[in-house]
Amino acid sequence: MRVGTVMRPGQPGTRKLQAKYGERLLAVRYRYDKDTQQRYTTVKLVEDSVPWKPGVRHGRPPNPDTVAVRVDWSETVLRQRVAQAGGRWDANRKLWFLPLEQAKALQLMNRAIPVAVQHAAGNTL
Repeated sequence: MRVGTVMRPGQPGTRKLQAKYGERLLAVRYRYDKDTQQRYTTVKLVEDSVPWKPGVRHGRPPNPDTVAVRVDWSETVLRQRVAQAGGRWDANRKLWFLPLEQAKALQLMNRAIPVAVQHAAGNTL
């Protein structure tokens, strides 16, 4: 099945669907199935809207046993060791996050920043 056209609300070919779905309509897509010789019209809708503030984490609180660690890009071997130890890279902060015990085992505590303190202070590093 191939996608033929993707249109935004208000463009020709979307008016009936815009009347039906209103402001919830984000996009209309026409798909074509060569085998069945059918054209399918699909819509992309807004299902829900809730307030959100950038930088505020929702859901699970940060694990106090996790630390943020700075590892320079040129430290290839160390980066690999951190990744193998279960580290998770955060590209926005340019930090590795890994369990406290693993940071101790890799002797990285001199580079560690406690995650709970970081979030409580509101720092984005």
